[in-house]
Amino acid sequence: MEYTINERLSFQITLDDNITMEANMTTEENKMYEVLAAISNTEAPIIFKGALITKLILEEQGFNQVERMTRDIDANWVGEKPTMEDLVKTIQNAIGELKNKYTVVGTRAYGELKTAGLEFFDQQGKNLFMMDVNMNAVTSGVKEYYYGEGVIKGVIVDELQAIKEFEASFDDRPVLVDGNETRNKAKQIIERAR
Repeated sequence: MEYTINERLSFQITLDDNITMEANMTTEENKMYEVLAAISNTEAPIIFKGALITKLILEEQGFNQVERMTRDIDANWVGEKPTMEDLVKTIQNAIGELKNKYTVVGTRAYGELKTAGLEFFDQQGKNLFMMDVNMNAVTSGVKEYYYGEGVIKGVIVDELQAIKEFEASFDDRPVLVDGNETRNKAKQIIERAR
């Protein structure tokens, strides 16, 4: 997949005086990270997982050119299950000042084998991205990941590896890591992060 200059955003993250990470991402991913950081800064019982957290883990390990675009936010709810209405209100309130930029709408009620679906819209009503929230997840730990000055609550590497191993058994999408295309290599890549 190729990107034009207008669709890409480059940034640097400085974790301390000795560590600076650089990453390339789409503007949509940048908006998603902005939402993750805002929600993580609240008491909302949400732990993030999926491609956005995988990308942060890989960047921590020096893989700065991961080129796999994601289309949604993946999360686990780690508290008493709310109604769909309360879930939407919780997310809308948790994004804080971003409420001026985004509206959250519940689009899929959760069930025993189904995640809750939320969509984020801009103020003009344009659909920006989705968020899938697993209400039945068991989270074995939480780690803080850094995005700019924000802190994102995400699953630990071991939990993410288990998720990615399962998904990789079904997923044949190519992933570019430091300029090299790889398929179904999530286990080897995550293994390096340990």
